[in-house]
Amino acid sequence: MSKIQQLSYRTQIFIASLSLVIFPAVLLGLFAVNDSTSKLMHEYNTSLSTITSQINLTLDTLLQDAFKVADMPILSEDVRAAMVTDYQDDYLSYAKTSTLFRDLFNQTNRLNTDLEACIFINRYGFTFEHGIVSALRRREINQNMEQWIACAQNSANHTYITPLQVNNQPDVNKKTLSIIKILFDKYDYKEIGVCYCEINFKPIEKIMLSAQTTANTLLIYDADDQLIFSSNPDYMQETERNEALLSQCH
Repeated sequence: MSKIQQLSYRTQIFIASLSLVIFPAVLLGLFAVNDSTSKLMHEYNTSLSTITSQINLTLDTLLQDAFKVADMPILSEDVRAAMVTDYQDDYLSYAKTSTLFRDLFNQTNRLNTDLEACIFINRYGFTFEHGIVSALRRREINQNMEQWIACAQNSANHTYITPLQVNNQPDVNKKTLSIIKILFDKYDYKEIGVCYCEINFKPIEKIMLSAQTTANTLLIYDADDQLIFSSNPDYMQETERNEALLSQCH
């Protein structure tokens, strides 16, 4: 005889009644939890999809603005002429052309305030620049170009978008994306120089930070799986400390 059958009749009735009350309540509770979880996940996925779309749209706009600057040799005959001219024995013309570039950059920057710095180097090594406020910044840009220009030269479209750069100097203190583009003559398709542009990452950062809540942290990793941005600065600092400790151990 089973243990339930050994119980008294009243006890059996009580257990049966209790089961009729508890089991439906448990099932309804599980259903409610599952339904709430599904709705929460759907809302989270929808929100994340919206944020991703906003980031992609803003990033595309920033990159297109930078590409328009890099296309100035195609759009302007004066700029094209500057990119194919050797100013070795004519520094007066070089000074006048530098002024022309400065005016063009100023006009461009009124329309595109996210352009932080830009430099054109023509085929003879003469430079035309904008937004480079110190010798230190110029040296950093030269180092960046030396580091990544081969990537632009070897890419299918002769353009390379660098990893996110963090400039911590007092006069900068910004995150920027850099673009290196190899320039070609629109007539003979020969290389005439290179363009380097830095664009402010702030519009993307604002979108990320607007989505930050106490319950989530949004992260951006580069193609090498390196963390380059976190909507939670504490998480970013902790990650950097851990990476530094690991590098010391190795």
